[in-house]
Amino acid sequence: MAGKGFTAGDMLSGGRRRTEHLEPVTSERLGTVTPSPAPTPAATRYRRTTYYVTPEQARWARSVAQDVADDGSVSASDVARLALDLARELDPAELRRRLVDRAWAEAESFPGRTHRGMPPRA
Repeated sequence: MAGKGFTAGDMLSGGRRRTEHLEPVTSERLGTVTPSPAPTPAATRYRRTTYYVTPEQARWARSVAQDVADDGSVSASDVARLALDLARELDPAELRRRLVDRAWAEAESFPGRTHRGMPPRA
């Protein structure tokens, strides 16, 4: 079939201009220069990461999430994010004291905890 060639991208964008360019756009017909709109920031996303918790902590976080919303709309990750936010609200000296105490207490039940070193007790 003869005619103007176009790509799948042309079809999907429906002739709309891509917004990732940052240089000003010149209108040759009118002889004016207008700045391009600022690019829209990518949506904020959660970051996948690994933290080690005790088996009891993992069970508790899943249980709390299910008790709050048994339809799966609240997860153990939601519980962990809340816990991190609550820890961030602590006074830095209090947070340090609690973390050091926890590390030493857990070293008794989880010997592997000592493999990366132990924080000094105050």
